[in-house]
Amino acid sequence: MKCFAIIENAKIQARMCFIGIAIPHQPSMANGIYGPIRSEKILKFNRKALRKLGKVRKEKASSRFIGGADHMIEKVGKPGSTERVEDLCLQCEAIIDSKEEIKNLILNCKTMICDETHHWAASTCQIISDYCASARYRFGISATPWRDLDDDILIDACFGKLISDISASTLIEQKVLVPPKIYFVHIKNKFGGTFSDVYKRGIVENTYRNTIIKNLAEQFISEGSQTLILVRHVAHGEILQDMIPNSIFLHGSIKNKSRQDAIVKMKEGKHRCVIASSIFDEGIDVRPLSALILAGSGKSQTRALQRIGRVIRSYEGKNDAIIVDFFDDMKYMRKHSQARRKMYKTEPKFDISDIKTDMNEQHE
Repeated sequence: MKCFAIIENAKIQARMCFIGIAIPHQPSMANGIYGPIRSEKILKFNRKALRKLGKVRKEKASSRFIGGADHMIEKVGKPGSTERVEDLCLQCEAIIDSKEEIKNLILNCKTMICDETHHWAASTCQIISDYCASARYRFGISATPWRDLDDDILIDACFGKLISDISASTLIEQKVLVPPKIYFVHIKNKFGGTFSDVYKRGIVENTYRNTIIKNLAEQFISEGSQTLILVRHVAHGEILQDMIPNSIFLHGSIKNKSRQDAIVKMKEGKHRCVIASSIFDEGIDVRPLSALILAGSGKSQTRALQRIGRVIRSYEGKNDAIIVDFFDDMKYMRKHSQARRKMYKTEPKFDISDIKTDMNEQHE
């Protein structure tokens, strides 16, 4: 297929829009001494970013920038190193030099084409949309074009009303996707306390539940299925990696090059079992994947459907996909499980079954 120069140029310009700087958030204490670094903020090119940049101690600066299509984040040097600080300064200069070019691109573009539009209720996306005043045509695309918070009106403000709704079941009928078989494993617990306490004991450190995940993963692998296990907490992924032989665990702290190498090996069938955090929720295309275990629970219906999308993409020799979710019958998690099940049932081509475990009740 011919790739027109105007499309390639648009891709380059789009990547320029997302150049940014990341600096650690290091709060100052009452005595004027800086406290420990608590988080890292991504600063896009705007006046606020430039003002804050001057207030950050250079020796503590941690630079990152978004590169090309093959990698998203690249780090230069070690935190606090001269190489890292010099790279940060170079990025700042590049962004300043591109200021007018980025500004003109946003103000004068005639067409907006945006993927993953369920994120466009975010303030940054709203600002970009507002400044694209010349965009006569606006296209928003998403497998889940709605919001869990019911603030869909913010998406409508950017792109207008929904004009086409192609369901997963329709794509299954058209052989674009393969039909999933979804199995809900029922586990009942009586843990109490705060949400974090219940989640830690009932999900992350629940030996019985984790053993089920291990056994299912090993069964899928033995049957020839390439298996993906999704978790929400890094600690949970580490526990499962220790339990499942020859599995690998990918999360945000893993270097981007290592993640990309792992994805290539997954496509080649060399990694039979991969455990991943939320970095695999969206934007990952590994078509050979045929089995998915949703180990992390959660109430987000959009994320649940996005996760299912990891394994239902068509591939040579793949006729269906196996998905295991957990109906965690416990405080907080019960409603989350019910919400996910309700969402799955909206798709006629989703085959949903229930599995009652031998040990259906656990006590502290």
